[in-house]
Amino acid sequence: MKQISASCFSPRGITLTETIVACACAAFIVTLLSGAAMMMRRETGEQVSKANMAALYISHVEYAASNSGKQWCSHLDNFGLVGGNCSSYVSQIQCPPQQILGSTADGSLWAYWVSSPLCPPPSPGDCVNWPTLLPNSFGSSDWFGSAQMINVRSFHNYLGGRFYDSRFYAPNDTTVYNAAAVHFNNPAEFVYMSSAVWSSYMMSAAAMWSPEVLRPATSGGFQAPTFATAFTRQNLAGAAYPELKSLMFEKNWNQGAPTPNRRYNESLMSRPVTLFYDGHVANISNMVAYIDDKRSTIQSGNGLWCRNAPSTAGIGYYGGRTSHSVLTTSGILGRDVLDTRCGIGGVDLSALLSDWGGTTIDLSQDGVVSGPDLTTLLSNWGCPE
Repeated sequence: MKQISASCFSPRGITLTETIVACACAAFIVTLLSGAAMMMRRETGEQVSKANMAALYISHVEYAASNSGKQWCSHLDNFGLVGGNCSSYVSQIQCPPQQILGSTADGSLWAYWVSSPLCPPPSPGDCVNWPTLLPNSFGSSDWFGSAQMINVRSFHNYLGGRFYDSRFYAPNDTTVYNAAAVHFNNPAEFVYMSSAVWSSYMMSAAAMWSPEVLRPATSGGFQAPTFATAFTRQNLAGAAYPELKSLMFEKNWNQGAPTPNRRYNESLMSRPVTLFYDGHVANISNMVAYIDDKRSTIQSGNGLWCRNAPSTAGIGYYGGRTSHSVLTTSGILGRDVLDTRCGIGGVDLSALLSDWGGTTIDLSQDGVVSGPDLTTLLSNWGCPE
């Protein structure tokens, strides 16, 4: 039988230099693969978020079909009869809507109850919970309101019937997503926790108020929602610029944020996944929204979002670089961007150069439009893949 002999060679030791080179190469490859894996997870999470938004739009359409064409909200038109005052409403008008989160497995019904002598007994709760029925609380420290409570019963009944449906949560909103994920497979409508985990998405609060609340600057700007028509419910088909007005968006900076739990408007680098009124889903580039707001201000004297709405932290929503979607000028009749471009391009360069030496399109926040602003703009040129 023919034997196959193994080849042999004279063994040689590995030098220190070769060892260092090998380790360096291995470290580089690990870093490269880790970065690629992180980017892949981020991109996958972004695509899941976009799919969630598409599903939520169907829910919005179904809600509107069942509610005379109105978009989802928690207030009623007649809140304006008493200037939005809870005490007057519950004593003079009617039993208010109740912000119901859902029933737990043991049959307990959880809600932000607002009591009234006009409600059938028992009537728990009090006016402390009234702000949960309003789109947002102007001038409060947390801006909280129904715009951030999309996973309550009155809406989740049009999705899957559960508060902790995974489609309410963006995977790249890691802290929020992980806190809610433990209940994704729980069949109960609601699971009690010491603090409810609200959706990663919020409605455009501006579009839930009457357009007269956030008027253009040349018409006086913010008007407190104490007038009779302030709470007029808006039609889902009522957007004047449906392809340019957000209906719902990621409320945190989820794509590429240096740390979790950063608000969507903390940086011009943020690109929240957004559902528009025409049903299409895309990222709003905060830098595009910022420049468009400045372009609009230069052209008409009116920015795309309202500057004088009450705020406890600087100007606008938590004092961020932009307040698109939350404080959109003219609400549902306004625009959050001027066109559907996906990223920085020629129109932005032209706008910046036309303001050269001025102070309006100050991307770098150094007080003057100059070289650093041009560098920032060019480094973000084009549409992210």
